[in-house]
Amino acid sequence: MGLIQRVLDEHGLPTISITQVAEIAAVIKPSRSIFVPHPFGLTFGDLNDTATQHDVLEAMFTAAESMDWSGIKGTDFRWTKDNRREKQLRKQRH
Repeated sequence: MGLIQRVLDEHGLPTISITQVAEIAAVIKPSRSIFVPHPFGLTFGDLNDTATQHDVLEAMFTAAESMDWSGIKGTDFRWTKDNRREKQLRKQRH
């Protein structure tokens, strides 16, 4: 996404993305991104967790309005339901 994102930004269409692995995003260098350390497939939160889903969207919109610099902005989101994220990062079955 970062490569396409930069091209869109260069043509006057401001963008923002959500990354789940900051180390990969640091290599790709998206123009603007927020870091949400949730499991893959649950970027916005768990199923039926509308409060977290809303909060992630709100964080993205707030960052889109306030970030006047390129880079990755951290968030306060944490996945505490289970160890699915850690297993995914280690490429283990969950």
